[in-house]
Amino acid sequence: MVAGFLDTSGTAPRRRAVAALLLLVAVVAGGLAAEEWRPGAERWVRPLAGLAMVWLLVTLTRRLHDAGRSGTWVLATLLPLAGIMAALVIALLPPRRPFLPGRSLWGGLGTLLLVLLIALSAARLVWRPYAIPAESMKPTLMVGDYLLARYGGGEGMRRGEVVVFRHPVSGQDHIARLIGLPGDTVQMVAGQVVLNGEPLPQEPAGTLVETYAPQGPAGSLPRCGNAPVGLGGACRKTLSRESFERRGWLVADIEPRGPGDDTAPFAVPPGHVFLLGDNRDNSLDSRYGRPVGGPGMVPLENLTGRADAVLFSAAGRGLWQVWTWRADRLLERVE
Repeated sequence: MVAGFLDTSGTAPRRRAVAALLLLVAVVAGGLAAEEWRPGAERWVRPLAGLAMVWLLVTLTRRLHDAGRSGTWVLATLLPLAGIMAALVIALLPPRRPFLPGRSLWGGLGTLLLVLLIALSAARLVWRPYAIPAESMKPTLMVGDYLLARYGGGEGMRRGEVVVFRHPVSGQDHIARLIGLPGDTVQMVAGQVVLNGEPLPQEPAGTLVETYAPQGPAGSLPRCGNAPVGLGGACRKTLSRESFERRGWLVADIEPRGPGDDTAPFAVPPGHVFLLGDNRDNSLDSRYGRPVGGPGMVPLENLTGRADAVLFSAAGRGLWQVWTWRADRLLERVE
């Protein structure tokens, strides 16, 4: 019984994973209620919650194996904001291939201990969750994406990476793509990035089509290249694939010769970087100075992390609107 409880090498039906998640929620909720009724009850609830958490981690690791995914994704379940969503997503993943059992109890215990240690460290020191409220990074990041970002300063970041930064004026977290490093010259010519005198290659990549409807908790409406569009209609943006060295990503174009499509050259000063949104006609990025609300050149010390993966995505105003969940964006890496 103990071996089955702790061994991560077995299989876990979907109903068992959901049951483990519901058990943990019930224990936590019961503990909160008990504390109100009888102060001090938490000392009894915490061990139960710990056991429930261990069972959930083991069960979700098995579910990931059954679905053909890496068991390391279980680390995301300990992130404060995204933990419940990650657990639900993993529990509902369809099976693709069975994970071969056969490891010993000690092997299972060793795996579990390693997962727990890494998860506890990663949750506080490596990853941080972000919710995407605006469309400045479409199509790479959509409104309603829940993003995992690795902590990290500006040193060592490379051109083309999607980074999290503190806005120099508001101090709020924003996200954009790093284009220019200290000493670079960046210019926009007819919507194309010219880096140090060389245009970044762009190739046609089709059209982004989405429903013209309120998106995200703020209920914002997307901008469309085929405007005006009625509610419920097809909102379209032209896509291109931009590349630099071995890295490539999609960028969106809403209107030809938009206000930020042609600029003078920007010289990136020492200790700063130049950032662009992938939705080029709807992004307040380094092309715009601080007097008009843009960040201008962003100090290196304001870079706080690299975008790693989309954990979960929902287009609606709340997670309860299950019909707005985007199943195709679950556990997607950020280009």
